[in-house]
Parts: sequence; structure tokens; C-alpha cells
Amino acid sequence: MRGIGNNTRRSPERPIAFRVIVLYLLAGGVWILLSDRLLGLLTTDPKLLTRLQTYKGWFFIFVTSCLLYALIRRYVRTLRTSEEARRLQSCYDPLTGLPNERLFRERLVAAMTEARQRSRELEVIYLDFDRFRTLVRAVGHSAGQELLQAVGSRLSGCLGQGETLSHVGGDEFICLALNVERPEQPIGIASRLLDALKEPFTCYGQPVHLTASIGIAIYPFDGEDGDTLLRHAHAAMCRAKELGGNHFQFYFPQLGEYSLSPLILENHLRKALDSEEFILRYQPQLDLGTGRIAGMEVLVSWKHPEHPGLSPAESNPLAEQTGLIQPIGEWILRVACTQNLSWQKAGLPPLRIAVNVSARQFYGKNLVDLVQSVLAETGLSSEWLELEITESLLLQDIDEAITILKRLKAIGVGIAIDDFGTGYSSLSYLKQLPVDTLKLDRSFVIGLPHNADDAAIAAAVIAMAHVLGVKVVAEGVEREEQRDYLREKGCDKIQGFLCSPPLPAEDFGRLWRKEQKVGAVRGD
Repeated sequence: MRGIGNNTRRSPERPIAFRVIVLYLLAGGVWILLSDRLLGLLTTDPKLLTRLQTYKGWFFIFVTSCLLYALIRRYVRTLRTSEEARRLQSCYDPLTGLPNERLFRERLVAAMTEARQRSRELEVIYLDFDRFRTLVRAVGHSAGQELLQAVGSRLSGCLGQGETLSHVGGDEFICLALNVERPEQPIGIASRLLDALKEPFTCYGQPVHLTASIGIAIYPFDGEDGDTLLRHAHAAMCRAKELGGNHFQFYFPQLGEYSLSPLILENHLRKALDSEEFILRYQPQLDLGTGRIAGMEVLVSWKHPEHPGLSPAESNPLAEQTGLIQPIGEWILRVACTQNLSWQKAGLPPLRIAVNVSARQFYGKNLVDLVQSVLAETGLSSEWLELEITESLLLQDIDEAITILKRLKAIGVGIAIDDFGTGYSSLSYLKQLPVDTLKLDRSFVIGLPHNADDAAIAAAVIAMAHVLGVKVVAEGVEREEQRDYLREKGCDKIQGFLCSPPLPAEDFGRLWRKEQKVGAVRGD
């Protein structure tokens, strides 16, 4: 029984050896059976037959030796040819015919050894095309393969002596340049590669323009081994891509720290829930008719132990990408519902609390079940919970969104469309959505009342919403003149620093109680 790791294989000599033995035995048997008859056909002279019988064995050995020699020579030639083909296949990319990553690494090690002995420099250039995957989705996989072949041919044609181009997979190429003697030499190679791409390629008879991002790492300054040089060149390429692409970027030490920061941030993000580093704050929503608090939105901040000023704009996209937004979102929902119920139990009048929902949460399979479960666990009535979904999120799959919203409405949860007006709003879909509130984006509030465009949009949104029976909350209200204009146009609620900044639960509770006491004195 062969165990794991037992990779013994039959040597290539065993098949030919077996064939030689079989052929030799067959030839010997045939010779024994037919040799006398053959000799009898040659001559009938008894003396000559006796003499030929003496040399019969030597004749057999000579003939079979010649045949065996020819057979073995042919086999060795075939073996060498197939071995060379396998070597080429393992070292060269079948698509472009360029050296693959394995051969590139071998050449890089050899080049570094020579450069070390001669005290010379060499450079590794990492090239990746900008938006190539988007192009492939448009033209198809086969056309994308043909483009890569054409690209490989053109790029390799612009390189000079001592410069090697390799295709390492996908739309990534690596160039190795030996004998770097002048500081401007790496710039010249990168510029040549970018210039080679300026002329459009042809795909289905249409011109296709490609650009690339290039990262450059130089031996021995940016690394003294192949893995380090490749990693640093790749980091520099990623930085060039982040800066807009169609450019080259040299590696520098701080770039390595920059490229690792998302990974470090993700690790910290995974620990943040267990370490209770997330803090919820509650921002009041003011009723413009009564001037009193009529709702609130819960906002989350991350009290990072090393970077206390980290903004949600930095952490939220990473949480969305890694899927961590789901456990974080569930925690926010549970804590917000628990806190809202605790205020009600403390004697404060019930208010609806708005909780933001991410795309991954919304289009997940269990959002409605999760909401029902949290409401059951916390004891909060569904009428005091509102979920905020951004307009752009709804537009990703409007039919699916309508189905999910109807299920949420069926259990009594309020629905608000956040950042309304930024997602190419359309009455054709808006009238189909079972929503309670539109939140006018702050970008349309900031210019009120003096900016004519903002004023017209705000007034139109408010009027449209009221026709559909939907309330409007204006976000980002910071000045009294903004509040006055919105009140004049019939806006229902406002939210922003004019009312109050987001507050910790304890401070929000104090503000709410204070308002209740003032209202009681006034007799409201």
C-alpha cells in the first residue's frame, strides 16, 4: 500500500529494457527454429553447411546487436526530445511564449549572484494593466487571451539587450533588467513599456486602448533576495495603480508599511468586537412642526487603541469587503434595540431608532430573520425600529430590493432611503418601494437657501415625497437659515449639528429627559 508522500515512479529505462529482452527472446526463438532451414536454402553442400553452423551464433549476435543499437538510439533521441519539450513547457508560458514565473525566478537568482560578484545593480519591473478585467468582461475571455498575446509580443519587442520579459499569469508581466549603470535607466525602461502601449490594439475590428501601472524595485537597495524584490516591486505597482494608473512608481521603505496597513487594519477589526472597541452614538432628529425630538439615528465609531482618530470612511469599506460588516451590523442592531427599550422602560416616550444597513447585510439571506430574532430577544416593538438603506444599494437589484423591503414592512419595521438624490432617483421605482422616509442628502442641504439649484432640488424632493405619502428628513443641517428654509418648504424633520452632534447613550438620555421637563413646564 503506497503511503502519502510516496511519489516513486517507474524509471524511463524499465520500458525499453523490457522491450529489448522480449525482442531478443523472440528473435532468438525465431532464429533457432528457422536458421537451419535458411541455411539449407543457401546451400546443400554438407561441408559448407557444417562451416556455416559454426558461425551461425555469431551472425545472430551481430544482426541483433545492430537492431538493438538502432532501437536504443531512436529511443534515446525520443527521450531527449520529450524531456526538452517538458522543460520548455515548465519554463515558458503557453499563451505568450514568454518565460514564466519559474524561469524568471531562476534567472533572477542567477542575475543577483552575478550582480553581487561584480558589485552591480539590477531592477525588477512589475507591470499590471489598468481595468483589464473590466475589458475582458466586455470582450470575452478568448479575445482577452488574444490581447495578452499581442501585448506580450509588443512589450518584448521594445526591450533591449540584458532585459527579459516574463508573463506570470493573468494580466501581469515582470521585466528583469541587468547591468543598471545609470540612475535614469530604470525610468527609461518603464517609459518604453508605457510608450509601447500607447498605440491601440485591435479587438473585433475596434481599437482598444490599454494602460498599465508599473512598480520598480532595484537590487540591492530594495531587497537582497528574489522574493523581497518581487514583493516590493508589486507593492510599488499597487501604489501606482492607486494613484490613477498609466504611471510607474519606485519602491520606497514606507511603501511596504503602507501596503501592509489594510492587512493590519483587518486583523484589528476582527478583534474589535471582542475587545468592545466599537462605540454607538445617537443623533437626534428634530420635528420641525413641534421643535422637539422625534427620532434618532444610531452611528458607530471605532475607538482604535492605536489610531483613535480612525474614521468610518476608512474602516467601513474594509469591513464590507471582508464580510465583517455582518457580525458588526448584527451587534449594532442588537445594542441599538436594547438601548431604545431601556429608555422606554426608564419612562421616556417611545421614539423610532434608525439603524443603517450595509449592502452585504441587505442582500444576505437572513436579514428579515435577523431583525425578527433581535426584536424578539430585546423585546423592542417593531414599530420603534427603522432601517436605513442607501439609494445606490437599492438600485443594485431593484426587484430583489422591493421583495426584501416588503418582507420587512410586513413585520412592522420602518424603512428609510438614505442619501436620497445621489443615486439617479426615479419616480418609476420610488412609487413601488414600501418606504416611510426619504433622507435628503446633505449635499443638497449645504447650499440652502442661497444656492438656487440646491433650493430647487430640496423643494422638489419634499413636494414629491409628500405626494407619495412619505416623510422627509434633511441631513447635515448646521445653520438656522437652512432649518428655516426647510420648514418653509414643509420638510418634516431635520438632523445635524444645529440640533445636536451624535451623543453617547448617557448624554442622549439626559438631553431627552431635559426636553421632556421643558415640555412639561410649557404644557406641551
